[in-house]
Amino acid sequence: MPADGSVRKPGVALPCHAAGPQIRWCVCVARVSSTLRPNGLNRNKYGKLEHERQVVEPNRMHHETVTRLRRSLCWIVALGLTASRFVSAADSAGNDAPTGPPTPASSWPMLLGVQYTFIDQNQSRLRSPYSGPLSLNPDGDTEATNTVGFYTGWAPVGWEQMYLDVERFVGAGVSNATGLAGLTNGDIVREGVSGIKKEFYIARLFARFMLPLGDAVEAVARGQDQIPGTEAATRLEFKIGRMALPDDFDQNRYAGQARTEFLNWSLWANTAWDYAANTRGYTNGVVIGYISPSWSLKYGIYLMPYLANFQQLDYSAQLAHGQNLQLTLSPWSAGPIVRLLGYLKQEPPVTDLSTCLSSRPVLDRPNNVHAKSF
Repeated sequence: MPADGSVRKPGVALPCHAAGPQIRWCVCVARVSSTLRPNGLNRNKYGKLEHERQVVEPNRMHHETVTRLRRSLCWIVALGLTASRFVSAADSAGNDAPTGPPTPASSWPMLLGVQYTFIDQNQSRLRSPYSGPLSLNPDGDTEATNTVGFYTGWAPVGWEQMYLDVERFVGAGVSNATGLAGLTNGDIVREGVSGIKKEFYIARLFARFMLPLGDAVEAVARGQDQIPGTEAATRLEFKIGRMALPDDFDQNRYAGQARTEFLNWSLWANTAWDYAANTRGYTNGVVIGYISPSWSLKYGIYLMPYLANFQQLDYSAQLAHGQNLQLTLSPWSAGPIVRLLGYLKQEPPVTDLSTCLSSRPVLDRPNNVHAKSF
């Protein structure tokens, strides 16, 4: 996406500037879903249908999962409040930090970056006695991807910023991006809507508001979705619009973007984190957070696609949404960073996939999903 390149799906997370080892720990990774069907078919996180050996009552599963998740989220919040007491000294120790009003480098719209990435991969032949349409191609395959992106930003005042990113993707993954849990090219559009149009699209369009909670400021360098200048070191932050979740959650400066670091999806993304995103890795949502030099706490709620990996988003936010809560502890300017991430996904009940597909004719249907098959 998630430079983003959500699909991270290809959303790419912005780099974290703190040095030192980092720990990513996804505690309370839970998916709340009542999409189990009477005929035993269910859709997994990769959008594929699979037979369930045991059909669990959806309401009971939903209740138990929500209860466990709520307890875990309470622990995260409690840990954050406790940690704030221990790291408050680190915040107050920064008396030598520069002070003043947050000021962008320019109040005019600016081009923050342009990227072009070409990736060519070859999959050798393999012996496959048992294979299907979602397996690796036993005859081998060679595919290339091309991505180009333009990233702009505008800060009319010191506390408000707006960003617009435009991208274009051309190409495909080997074996149509199927057959592997951790795909080897992080730039490819996820399996699900392989026939999506190869045209320029708006990847991100969001506004960012910052409320300073002190006089200390810190310098920030130009980057993708980052206007250079100074920002309040301690602040409340609010974002709304179209974005990629890895921009604010699960950040890691060593493994966060496929175009400059690791290509495999399981290396530049937390495999256990099943976050909300459309085919290209973006979604609409709201993020609110408390940011300080030594710790931060962020919460975000986002729209879900109609079905896994579909491009169109479901705007029935009460029935379908994804919630994320992350606590980041970085009490030292150069040292370990600990992140605790919890998420909750709510999906509407679907008792018949064929009915769901036929009731939404505007959806781009995956090549491997046909309503008549159900």
